[in-house]
Amino acid sequence: MKNLINIIIIGALLMIKTQANELIHEDSPYLQQHAHNPVDWYPWGDKAFQKAKKDNKLIFLSIGYSTCHWCHVMERESFENRDIADILNRYYISIKVDREEYPNIDKHYQEIYRMMNNRSGGWPLTVIMTPNAEVFFTATYIPAKERYGYKGLGQVLNEIHNLYINQKDKVLKSANSIKNATQKLLNSKHNSYDKLDKDIAKEFIYEVKQSYDSRYKGLGKQPKFPHATTWDTLLDIYRINQNKKAKDMVIQSLKAMTKGGINDQIEGGFYRYSTDEAWIIPHFEKMLYTNAELIESYANAYKITGENIFLDTIEQTIENINSRFKVDNLYYSASDADSDGVEGRYFLFTYDESYKALLDAGFDKSEAKKTLKYFNITEFGNFEEEQTNPYITKDNKPKELNKIKEILKSIRAKRNYPFIDKKIQTSWNSLYIHALFKANHSIDALKSLDTLLSKLYIKGELYHQMLLGKSPKVKA
Repeated sequence: MKNLINIIIIGALLMIKTQANELIHEDSPYLQQHAHNPVDWYPWGDKAFQKAKKDNKLIFLSIGYSTCHWCHVMERESFENRDIADILNRYYISIKVDREEYPNIDKHYQEIYRMMNNRSGGWPLTVIMTPNAEVFFTATYIPAKERYGYKGLGQVLNEIHNLYINQKDKVLKSANSIKNATQKLLNSKHNSYDKLDKDIAKEFIYEVKQSYDSRYKGLGKQPKFPHATTWDTLLDIYRINQNKKAKDMVIQSLKAMTKGGINDQIEGGFYRYSTDEAWIIPHFEKMLYTNAELIESYANAYKITGENIFLDTIEQTIENINSRFKVDNLYYSASDADSDGVEGRYFLFTYDESYKALLDAGFDKSEAKKTLKYFNITEFGNFEEEQTNPYITKDNKPKELNKIKEILKSIRAKRNYPFIDKKIQTSWNSLYIHALFKANHSIDALKSLDTLLSKLYIKGELYHQMLLGKSPKVKA
């Protein structure tokens, strides 16, 4: 009897470990991350929508991407939660979409979110629709349980299901109103255009100045994004009419980012954005497209000013992207913010471990302390658990800066590097190849361009993305 019970327990554990939903058949790294959730996920496609109609179930649509921190949080809290999974499986048809695989789908629902909530959305994007795929509820991240006055996902799902069962006409009326408003918005976009005249440059500079941060540089407050294309436009304007203010905003902002925590001071490469207005604490994702756009901006700044700070930033960024993302002359999409489920773990330093590593490498106490001060690595830190994300506030570089960086890299080498999304995106690779040309890395750029065309332009058809070793599926 005891052996029988043990066999049953082991069998149950194996079933839990090996259970898989419909996402198991998908190539997308993001969908694969959710393939063993207890939620009965479906990929985007006719099968899911037909089942929703047949079973008369609401549709729960979740859009994200593989290196999205809050997508991971929502998965851990909710999609791995069996109670919430039971609600979804009982009352909803659940669909997962990788925004990098289907940017057109993501764009469509982000526009609906913006219209419904009067602000930009983000990821994860949460959408609830009628069985006929008409939207009536949108949100971004939703906690599993009630928090800070916000309802938990389980409560939201139950309330919406009950509303649909008991007041279906009200739900359908709301969905129809949103559908009509969406169509009206799309029509207005198709029928509108801005008249171009010589004053547009002046208007553009004026608008940028309104959101320019004169203290910390960059645009807006927090979170603060790099806005590379804005800087490129301002430099184009400067080339045309020598507007000094346009140039100064760019040069000051790019220098602030180079020295800031948004730039990986140890290995190079830019994180996706800064969570604070002073560029100190980033969201630790590294995206290929972010770095591609910034390489071009820094190349433009270098050509105008000739200042080595811009050239050095370009070379360090390219070196990092080549080290982490380059494979067979093509480039992976992104690396995650988290290591072992903890945000920033790979990238952060404590004062004690850094100080000891420098002493062990032969630096005296005075040199070690000056080095840590240069990188603003302090005993109290600027992140959780007295850890520090390095940034620079002074120009007096340590004499052996390259050696110091190698020592700090050796600390990181003991940790797991974050997950890398190994999709090859045609558009992002194209952006990066363009940046390589701008940065005078023409030989590498040509090799990558030839490889990209051979892999993703097949029999006259351009494809959106692929995983190496597999045939591309999604047409561009």
